[in-house]
Amino acid sequence: MLPRRFIATPNLLPPPPPPRVKARLVSGVESVEPGSQLCVALALTMEEGWHIYWKNPGDSGLPTSIQWNLPEGFSVEETKWPYPQRFETSGIVSFGYAGELVYNGGIDDIRSAMVDDIAKAKNYFRAALEELLSGQEVSVKTSQPYGCSVKYKN
Repeated sequence: MLPRRFIATPNLLPPPPPPRVKARLVSGVESVEPGSQLCVALALTMEEGWHIYWKNPGDSGLPTSIQWNLPEGFSVEETKWPYPQRFETSGIVSFGYAGELVYNGGIDDIRSAMVDDIAKAKNYFRAALEELLSGQEVSVKTSQPYGCSVKYKN
């Protein structure tokens, strides 16, 4: 048995470092009915100078993974990763994300998956980018999701 003075106590250990990546779930709805589909976004905010890796990290890093702890009766579809940024350092190329980009909700104001509706719809995503680039605040920060399919695909 070690003398008491050699036993480590929690008070002598340094505090853990602050997280470099913060995560939160974002949803356009406050509740969900049984049998319906709930779309959520995982918002990851990286500290300045830090990034996380895409599902195909490139020459370095490990892919980011999500482990869900779901209530009984819930299931998760395949994670739909946004297109990544390209990072290159000393000839080593990797793919991932830095900063924060989260969009939650319907991409436009017409609740359909019909390609013919594209020309008539207000594209919330395009409008948000135009507002940000002109220095304005985004007017539609969230909208009601109407499904996880993408109208802008054939």
